[in-house]
Amino acid sequence: MDEFSEQSKLLGKYRIETEEQLVGVVSDLEEERDRLIAERKSIGCWKRRTTDEEKIEVYVEKGNAITVRLSEVRKRLKLGESVLIHSQDVHEKMEQVKANNRQKTTTCSLHHSIIIDKGYTL
Repeated sequence: MDEFSEQSKLLGKYRIETEEQLVGVVSDLEEERDRLIAERKSIGCWKRRTTDEEKIEVYVEKGNAITVRLSEVRKRLKLGESVLIHSQDVHEKMEQVKANNRQKTTTCSLHHSIIIDKGYTL
């Protein structure tokens, strides 16, 4: 799927309607990513310390499960950050359009008042 479809799914999954909600979700995902990284690192340390093959296998399985979850979290985080960047770009472009429209309105009003001052009819 294309990126916009994935972004839409992310917004729908977390029921995001405002930029503040999106910032909150991205923050939560960052915290979860950091927690998973720390947990995986801890499991790696325990795995290196033990010589029991059964425990090593359990640690490997836990580490693999965390890696899968971490991959999902990173993907969602990337999508969320992409939506934030895109929304900021859209917001800036909308502000530019509004400024251009105000400038055109001011220019049109100025020309209109000049025409009226000179006695021309429209």
